[in-house]
Amino acid sequence: KRFIMRRQAFEFMDLPQTPRCLRDSIVESLGNAIRWSGVYKNATTVFSEFCASLQSDKLLELCSGSGEPAAILLDTLNKQGKKLPCFLISDLFPVNSKMEKVVEQFPDNIEAINTPLDALSVPDSIPHSARVFISALHHFTPDQARSILRDSAEKGKPIFILEPMNRRLMSVLKLGFFFFLSIMLNPIFSKHDRLLKVMLTYPIPLIPLMGMWDGGISVMRMYKEEELMALTSIIDANFQWKFHNIPVAWGGSMSVFIGNPHEAISGCESANK
Repeated sequence: KRFIMRRQAFEFMDLPQTPRCLRDSIVESLGNAIRWSGVYKNATTVFSEFCASLQSDKLLELCSGSGEPAAILLDTLNKQGKKLPCFLISDLFPVNSKMEKVVEQFPDNIEAINTPLDALSVPDSIPHSARVFISALHHFTPDQARSILRDSAEKGKPIFILEPMNRRLMSVLKLGFFFFLSIMLNPIFSKHDRLLKVMLTYPIPLIPLMGMWDGGISVMRMYKEEELMALTSIIDANFQWKFHNIPVAWGGSMSVFIGNPHEAISGCESANK
């Protein structure tokens, strides 16, 4: 099966001048699309194994947006009877109203950093045992992604990267359907700027046009296995990298990329024997 060629074009979500209302609408729509599609369901086993390899379960989620990715993953784990880790959610453009909502939903498992946090410059002062990127790494250029992976390795921080689709057409179509549906219904569910979102979704379809542009570019930005492995080729040899291609119920597949110190992996394997 052939991949769509990777392109690093711009997304409106990445531009600091994008108005808050438009940014929030796309973030909210993406969260609903992921929740409605149930795409994370098949990723919980490998995620639980990753958490079991850690010395503690304090996970720093970067580029979390609304916090919905962590909440959806925790909700899925909870329904499957799996152990729930603790997330510290953050973003360069945090949607604080939505973050507060997910903190209320999981008060024992989610804390929020309400000030901007750049994933390319994580302060040592933030306590965490591992880093998590959910539906986010594709926003970064190859040089930036390499910097993120290198920083995790050099600081001994295991990293878990989940992308709900890849650059294959079948992987895109059905999640794209849920994303478009969530964009069109978002003004009904949103609690903030509802009238403005109605105006910019229906009579003036600016939000749907921006959302579908960003969605299409996100697809073309996704990294495949060979590209991710190439990014790690000059990184600390004491780190082990592993790629998982996980089928999903609606016919596509998701990508999981994990970096872990060798001693953490060995310790986990010994504990499981």
